[in-house]
Amino acid sequence: VESLVEGVPAEDFEERAKRLYEYLTLSGQFSYTLELPARTDSLDPVEDFLFERQQGHCEYFASTLAVMLRFAGVPSRVVSG
Repeated sequence: VESLVEGVPAEDFEERAKRLYEYLTLSGQFSYTLELPARTDSLDPVEDFLFERQQGHCEYFASTLAVMLRFAGVPSRVVSG
């Protein structure tokens, strides 16, 4: 997260959010799927998505972005339903 928001002022929430969103959606490292492979039980679901599978449905993307935003100092939460 630090490298993705490097050089962006801490108070520029919009630019920080944009960079993290683009990393998840435009980097080509992550893909959307409803057919999830088996998850590594020893990892938190967000860690598993980020560092192992890099595939998931909308809840994985939303949860991961929320966690990354928090690490970047941007207040965030996930709302579902």
